[in-house]
Amino acid sequence: MWIFTKHGFFSAVCARQGSGKHGQPVDPDRIMVRARLRSHLNALKDRFPDLLGDSEVQESSGTDYAFRLFVQKSAWVNVLAGLADETDYDNFKSEVAHHQGKAGAAYEHSLHQVWSAMHKLQETEGVVPISSTQIDSILPFLDRFEAVGFLAGSSKQPDSEIPRFDTEPIVTEFEQALYDNGWVAPGFNWTEWQSSAQEFVDSPKKIERADAGTIQKLFTTHVRADRFCEGHFASMFENGHVVALLRRLKAIREKMKK
Repeated sequence: MWIFTKHGFFSAVCARQGSGKHGQPVDPDRIMVRARLRSHLNALKDRFPDLLGDSEVQESSGTDYAFRLFVQKSAWVNVLAGLADETDYDNFKSEVAHHQGKAGAAYEHSLHQVWSAMHKLQETEGVVPISSTQIDSILPFLDRFEAVGFLAGSSKQPDSEIPRFDTEPIVTEFEQALYDNGWVAPGFNWTEWQSSAQEFVDSPKKIERADAGTIQKLFTTHVRADRFCEGHFASMFENGHVVALLRRLKAIREKMKK
């Protein structure tokens, strides 16, 4: 397990039996606590001297984690309980900054990067990573949508009938291409993301910084929303949103080639 604390970052796993080399069976009663920095293990020992005081911090230049110590699992369980018990703050990163001061500035910075990575995981739940092939599958539509006089469709109301919106065949073809090439993510909860999607519609400049995954979420949201509000997807053509998304994908694709 990975553990982020105000004292430092630790990776705790079962130690191996015998020589401890790869291939040896694990020892379920002994824990190897690893760290990137010696100071983190020293701080943990200082915090729990009765439990970790006799555990020597070992250094190894040929392993992933440079520093480690070994402790019985029963003691480690008590360390974890102590870490939980000392929690008296409402913002972890701020507590690290307060506790470690300037000496821990690099660790605090790393925590912000971890937060960013995990936030991205949250934002991309249900979204599959986009490939160059997927981008290439829909870019040919850009020239056709940029053509002078292009219309996505039109509203019609025959005599004594309910008004309907007739979509142009090219838009229907494009929508099918989105489905066929994974641009409509079935596992993405688009209903909870509609307000975020609207920000990109209201502020087109944001599209210039969007990644392919965000564009996938936008296409998913607009295609799905059209099922509940006829003409919604067509309106995204009329306001230039779809063209802006395709232009952004074109720029992303060019970077991928380089």
